[in-house]
Amino acid sequence: MNCYKNRVVKNSLLIILFFSTNRLFAQETLPWLGKVTWVNGFSKAISGEQLSYYSAYPDDINNALLTRATDGHKTIEWETAPVPAHIKGPYVYFCWVAAHSTGTSGGSRHFDLYLGDKKLLSFTTEPANKAPDWSFVADDSTRIVFKQLRKDHSDDAHGLAYLRLPLKLVTPGQPVRLKMIGDAQNSNDWFMVFTYHFEEKVLIEPSPFLLKNGKQSFILHALHFGGPSLLTVMINHTHKYTMPLHDGFSEMDIPVATVEKPDSVFIRVTAGKKVLANAYCTLLPAAHRIIYILPHSHFDLGYTDRQSHVEQKQIDNLLKGMEYARMTRNFPTGSRFVWNLEGTYAAWLLMHRMDSTTSSAFIAAVQKGEVAVNGMFLNTLTGLCRPEELLQLFQYSTELAKLTGKSTEAAMISDVPGYTWGTVAAMAQSGIKYFSVAPNYFDRIGDIFKQWEDKPFYWVSPSGKEKVLVWIPYKGYALSHGVPALSGRFIASYLDHLNTIHFPYDISYIRWSGHGDNAVPELELSNFVRDWNSRYNWPKLVIASTTTAFKAFEKEYGHKLPVYNGDWTGYWEDGAGSSANETRLNRSASSTLTQAEILWAITKPDLYPADRFKEAWKNVLLFSEHTWGASESITNPLSQMTLDQWAIKQSFALKAQKQSDRLIQDALPLSSSINSQQKITVFNTAAYPRGGLVLVSKELTDIGNMVIDAKGNLLASQRLSTGELAFIAPDIPPFSAAAFSILKKDPPSMPSLNACLYQLDNGLVQVQIDSSTGAISGIKKTGIPNNFALASGKYLINDYLFFPGNKPDDIRRNEIPTIRIKEQGPCLVTLEIQSTAPGCKWLHRTVTITAGSDAISIVDEMDKKPAPLIPKPGDYLWANTGGKEAVHFAFPFHVPDGQIHISLPLAVIRPETDQIPGSCKNWLEVSDWADVSNAEMGITMVTPDAPLLEIGKISANLLGGQIDPSVWRKTGKPS
Repeated sequence: MNCYKNRVVKNSLLIILFFSTNRLFAQETLPWLGKVTWVNGFSKAISGEQLSYYSAYPDDINNALLTRATDGHKTIEWETAPVPAHIKGPYVYFCWVAAHSTGTSGGSRHFDLYLGDKKLLSFTTEPANKAPDWSFVADDSTRIVFKQLRKDHSDDAHGLAYLRLPLKLVTPGQPVRLKMIGDAQNSNDWFMVFTYHFEEKVLIEPSPFLLKNGKQSFILHALHFGGPSLLTVMINHTHKYTMPLHDGFSEMDIPVATVEKPDSVFIRVTAGKKVLANAYCTLLPAAHRIIYILPHSHFDLGYTDRQSHVEQKQIDNLLKGMEYARMTRNFPTGSRFVWNLEGTYAAWLLMHRMDSTTSSAFIAAVQKGEVAVNGMFLNTLTGLCRPEELLQLFQYSTELAKLTGKSTEAAMISDVPGYTWGTVAAMAQSGIKYFSVAPNYFDRIGDIFKQWEDKPFYWVSPSGKEKVLVWIPYKGYALSHGVPALSGRFIASYLDHLNTIHFPYDISYIRWSGHGDNAVPELELSNFVRDWNSRYNWPKLVIASTTTAFKAFEKEYGHKLPVYNGDWTGYWEDGAGSSANETRLNRSASSTLTQAEILWAITKPDLYPADRFKEAWKNVLLFSEHTWGASESITNPLSQMTLDQWAIKQSFALKAQKQSDRLIQDALPLSSSINSQQKITVFNTAAYPRGGLVLVSKELTDIGNMVIDAKGNLLASQRLSTGELAFIAPDIPPFSAAAFSILKKDPPSMPSLNACLYQLDNGLVQVQIDSSTGAISGIKKTGIPNNFALASGKYLINDYLFFPGNKPDDIRRNEIPTIRIKEQGPCLVTLEIQSTAPGCKWLHRTVTITAGSDAISIVDEMDKKPAPLIPKPGDYLWANTGGKEAVHFAFPFHVPDGQIHISLPLAVIRPETDQIPGSCKNWLEVSDWADVSNAEMGITMVTPDAPLLEIGKISANLLGGQIDPSVWRKTGKPS
């Protein structure tokens, strides 16, 4: 708002102060204290943790000192206003805004209150809101009183604290220094003292709202403490209004004529004979907008709580959302409660854990539109998915569509910044057309918000045949985390945001995910929207599903939207590096399940175990879900919460691996032994003819070492040091099998592949090993005059690179290795390279080439040492940057003028060329392979275990939280 005298612009908001900070307030009658006159209990903070948090007066008071009942050292200290110089009576009374945990509390929590260094008393807060108002008294009659004014959405208590001190303990005319310490109870339960010195104020704001009577309004917001009072408001010298004030917050619309362009209005505000305002203010035209509100709960499977507890919370949230929808069925259209399932896992939990009556009620709620299904199973790091896994991410939504008869047309994802390109194709395959994307608002997100906040667009699939409408709303999924409740002031600020960014559409939407992760539904949304729409014509507020909001927007503006195609490379997939072994297992399970599905289709299609596959895929998806570690995993890595959450997270990958292996075994026909032969069958589950190296376990090949095909042709075979039998199979047609026999005899002698300590050669490829590092210094293919290993560069191929912290210039390599020929025969030859290396107990690398193939197999294994533990648990500053280290393996390929292509699930990209704005370039995900080629030659790296790579330089070295978009790479060009 622009308010000015003599039509000179002065400021954007008129604030009228009624009282000074040290004012003695009128008498107030309080429990335990009676009628008192109190002094400001807060004037300035001295020490202790401060945070932004909403209070009993959420629109005006939002900063607090915080103590917790952790270790007995969590101290906060502050100073009051001066004790009145001429105070009379035995006591002085103080008041401040306060809050404490109770709904989130785990038990009775004790806190000590001090005057300077003198302990005054101890008090206790109780869980479950057992004592909304409470008081504790000391022997000298010092007394503290807490008066609860409201509960927040977690049922924690907010209100006012009062302190009575004997006058003999203070000095008139001087402030009092107070201190509070939580007891050592190993709990995060808390008490807050808000850093607010009482001052009454009135704010006059011109609103862009259109009242039901066709007029616009100025809104008067008043914060008043004490007895009743009255304001008088005069508009343009002619229209007079009165506003009664009561204790607390008051609000009133002052109607004025509508304007079509910015215009000035004269406002005069008085309290009795005192003139508080006498100024011109600018009024802007009303905003004719529709704002859709999408209620949901952000599903964090872990992080703030154990996964099993979170699952129950989300079942409860779904049931509560259904209840609120039933309660508001008779509300006006647009204000009826709708619960958006952020993902379908909550529905899966309800359908599999609750009784049939509850399941039927859920299905009915979906059919009525009271519960909206959004199609992604969980908030997943899609860049870690394998192709079939990405499709499975949306599979359960199709099951729900069959159950309910209601198609799923939208998907949500929250917190996660960045999504693999094939997600578009996977969604389209499931009938999803709309994608509500709401990343974390600030942490490790690059410039996603700068590029895409409130800039809806169509995202086109790799084939160019499908598209989804994508839209990041204002402040992502966490908007409501910083807004205590919907209010006219928030709506005005949101409209101001749209105007500031020149938002060109009259339809917009916001997410409302409650107050924190896994937050509960809020019935207050429906009440607010009902009252708002009965009060104003514009803007209109509508509680809706993702599909409803996006469909309405698309109908009106779809033809105007920009179109983008390319990968939206993720920023959080690097978390998989902290669990390299489990990530490997999960990727293996995903690939194995894909093979198992094909095997069952070939061998036993009538017995296909659909439920077993669904369970295995569920575990794969649960591991790829985005919560990687507990909230205190870096500040307290050995806490029970951290250990419990990791055990559950790890179990998803372990179970998926076990289930996938079992499904493979159960699909295979039993091997048979007839006379002096062991019959085996080799399956090709690929979509193209495939032959080459086959490894058969020792248990199946004890009979002998000679292998023949079904026609009796002798095949090259070789017994390995592991006991396995290797042989070279001819091409097998796609999706089919071939039979082989192992004979009870040794094969005739065949020439071995060439090998020495530092070189391998099978006639097609030659591999040279560097004796000092064990890395590969030479790769040549017969007939191509090129060394594919960049031997003159900074690194060699498969070079081990370790560095502590975030300093890749401090690269540390392994010691001089021991190299030996591990396998040598007609089928394959392997060099084993062993060494000690920084960061691990041992490093074991093997390099293998196979007869008749130009492929080189590289296997790297290490026993990683634990990173340094935090010296003092809870030290966030150290944890954020200390104890960090990184292991990289280099692959500097030499292909002149080569172009890089990288496989993603259901896509192939060229780095940078095929990345949309806002993509991560510090690292890229890889599904199966990365290729460097020019028109004449090329080399392909297949990486079944490791899902991440860097282009051109080491750049995965950003430690801890990163809120500055400028620190991220802006280009991803190769060196």
